Amino acid sequence: MTVRRTTLGTLYALGVITHGMQVRILPLWLNQGTSDSDPRIWASITITDDGSIRLRWRADGRLHSANEICTQLETTGVITWRCRTFELWAIDGMTISMFRLASLLHRATRSEQQRA
Repeated sequence: MTVRRTTLGTLYALGVITHGMQVRILPLWLNQGTSDSDPRIWASITITDDGSIRLRWRADGRLHSANEICTQLETTGVITWRCRTFELWAIDGMTISMFRLASLLHRATRSEQQRA
């Protein structure tokens, strides 16, 4: 049986993301006129008491799923087109999306496990 891992779950299980880590929408996906200082494009990773991983959105300080935030960004015109939600998000300071990073790391760990 294959266990489906989410992007955040994979990155957290591998120790890549931690509570409080800053994430942002990649500049590639932003509409012109949206600046780096816009709080709507920033969030922090939050591990809740029940162990779920959520994003604390800088725009309102509340916990949301990444999909909820992206829907709001699409509605307000910050982004106009959306692919997989975590193709839009990156860990602050990185240029690779969280989705791509999780995919690469998941494949690499699976390959290591098969070799062992």
